[in-house]
Amino acid sequence: MKQLLILLFSILLLNMLNSCKQGETSVNSNVSYEERLDEYLKLTGQQVKDNPLLNDLSALPMFGKINANNKHSRMMDTLMTEMEVKIKEIYKKELSDKDLNELIVFYKSPLGQKLIALNRTVGIETFKLTTESTMKRMQGIMENTGLNAQRDVSK
Repeated sequence: MKQLLILLFSILLLNMLNSCKQGETSVNSNVSYEERLDEYLKLTGQQVKDNPLLNDLSALPMFGKINANNKHSRMMDTLMTEMEVKIKEIYKKELSDKDLNELIVFYKSPLGQKLIALNRTVGIETFKLTTESTMKRMQGIMENTGLNAQRDVSK
């Protein structure tokens, strides 16, 4: 369960943790909204499935052994598919065609690229600080709980 919570927390930070390649600064209006939304999510590092950073994070020891042949991998794949559908529904509800096109153009621009890189740096540092702080607090809670349990036993 702890591994799953850490992985879910990591997914939420993905939009800040991924950088993208520089590319053209126009939008192909001949493609569907869904295809442009996929482009936007990938460009900004918010895609849920096939995310290189998430793949790297899931390989860390803190997540245990997650591979294609175990139940954790299948659970995560199902969870990620469900999340992707729900995230896209939110974007479809909130972003017009025009807004989506303008965002894609912005994030392909040098300033957009700079913002993505900055968000990645801030996200990584925030993730480190949050993880360290959470682990320290959890350790304190566990030690305190252990002391209280020890006192109760000795009574």
